[in-house]
Amino acid sequence: MKLLFVGKFPPIQGGVSMRGYWLAHRLAMAGHQVHVVTNAIEVEPSSRMFMRDRDWALCEGDYGEGKVRVHHTDP
Repeated sequence: MKLLFVGKFPPIQGGVSMRGYWLAHRLAMAGHQVHVVTNAIEVEPSSRMFMRDRDWALCEGDYGEGKVRVHHTDP
């Protein structure tokens, strides 16, 4: 199933962002294609986590038929 998730996602820090991350990845692990749309790169620096290249890579994932793809809004 193809799913669209619109909400908080890393690099936004906090519990809601963390839950969104794990929800998207667990749905992908169950075989769903999850597209995440977020404004996370537009959030002020004080509300963002520091992200290294490998951290950015972990936001998306491939799990066989299931996938997570992140789409950022254009500032």
